[in-house]
Amino acid sequence: MAARRGAAPVLAQRSNMTARGARLTSWTAGLPAASGEQRDCPAGTMSTLARGHDDVIRCMPL
Repeated sequence: MAARRGAAPVLAQRSNMTARGARLTSWTAGLPAASGEQRDCPAGTMSTLARGHDDVIRCMPL
């Protein structure tokens, strides 16, 4: 579509909403930065290697 002569350009404004209307937020949601240290798994779970990884541990229910 061609712009008309003399027409003012339309400037897009950046929004904090997605196309579906959901609000965009930071993925951290205000949480502190990760320490990079593995914690013990909670009661009722056991640590196991994540599928396809040799350096990622997941806590799985017993």
